[in-house]
Amino acid sequence: MTAAWRVPGRLTLLGDPSTLALTVTIPGTLTVEATPRADDALEIDHNGTVTTIDLTPPDAHTPTTDRQNTGNADSRPGRPLRPTPRTTEGQNARRSGSRPRRWLRPTPRTTKGQDARRVGGGLGRWLRPTPRTAHTTGTETPAIGGQAAGRVGGRLGWWRRRRRDAGTVIVPWAADVAEIARRLGAGGGTITVRGECVGADAALTTGVALVLRDLYRPDWTTAELARHVPDTSVLDAVEGHARLVREGRTTGPPLPFDLATADLTALLVDTGSPLQGGRAGGDGARDGAERERAAAVLGVARLGDVEDLAAALARLREPRLRGRLQHAVTEKHRVEAAAGLLRAGALAEFGAMLNASQLSLRDQERASWPDADAAVNAAVHAGARGARITDGRVLLLVPAARADAVRDTVTRAVPRATLTPLTPTGPPTPA
Repeated sequence: MTAAWRVPGRLTLLGDPSTLALTVTIPGTLTVEATPRADDALEIDHNGTVTTIDLTPPDAHTPTTDRQNTGNADSRPGRPLRPTPRTTEGQNARRSGSRPRRWLRPTPRTTKGQDARRVGGGLGRWLRPTPRTAHTTGTETPAIGGQAAGRVGGRLGWWRRRRRDAGTVIVPWAADVAEIARRLGAGGGTITVRGECVGADAALTTGVALVLRDLYRPDWTTAELARHVPDTSVLDAVEGHARLVREGRTTGPPLPFDLATADLTALLVDTGSPLQGGRAGGDGARDGAERERAAAVLGVARLGDVEDLAAALARLREPRLRGRLQHAVTEKHRVEAAAGLLRAGALAEFGAMLNASQLSLRDQERASWPDADAAVNAAVHAGARGARITDGRVLLLVPAARADAVRDTVTRAVPRATLTPLTPTGPPTPA
């Protein structure tokens, strides 16, 4: 028995799907096919790169008790830590440095029951919770159950995706896939993924969830499956519409995004820059660490929760943290305002929101890169209504009559760039 789905790409128009965003699905499809097998390993072949996720329950790898947890803090095999002592608040204390009996304050527990890891020298400087991981390798891969991704290097928040010792790559979507498989009660299987698309992590996770549902829970509807998928923006897509996504969950009715009716064209620019796959859009680990540091100082769960921006800015001294805060708060308001414009059918005014968001990403988040700035400037001067970096590319909203002029101007400004017209598509379909 096999199961197969075609899954569209997911493009973020404004915001961040993990907090608040407007998204659409676009052409650029992944084909996901699965075949069950008898063991407890989930093998995912994405365009020839194979990732193996061990679905064996965590207690089969490292027995723990209700009072203590064991773990390997630096991800190097063969160096288990002694059990960490419990504190009066029922949390785990983490040891720092080489001197004995030197412990940090208890680490907060996260919503998924994982431990946050502390790095750096000052008290209260925390990284985001360490995810469970799978590894893409040509060698033996460690099991996913109960393991944490290790931090390498000496600077706060910098994580290496490639471990030189084992030649492995930390896979960002593996923890979500493992959790989906657990909730579905899935056994082992071989999953083949072919194709490339924008927002590939969300598309791949959705495609894997669909094929595992077909194999192991065929009685589940898409709505039932959505309760177990961390990001529902692809599952809940509606052709010709945008979706408002709050913390990975779609909310509210679909919002009209009919470009043809508004006499507009959307173009997606791949700048072809070497930075596009690296610094473009920021370094996720460092950016997340800085946001969490700022949120900890302000006593909020997320920077977007701040209500008095002026007072909060006065409490932050570091320019980078102030920039993170300013972007998070103003971007949240932009997303809400843009959703209102789409509800009112004022798609022609949407470009102004893209421009304001781009300025904030460039100046406050410092997430842009030179070729993207050149493409944005060229497009706006040639008549584009709006331009914004997103998912490592540049989104342009252009009057249909000016599309050719904008394309020529951007190509002259960034000779390596390729421009692709976009039409919002619908949800995944059976293959």
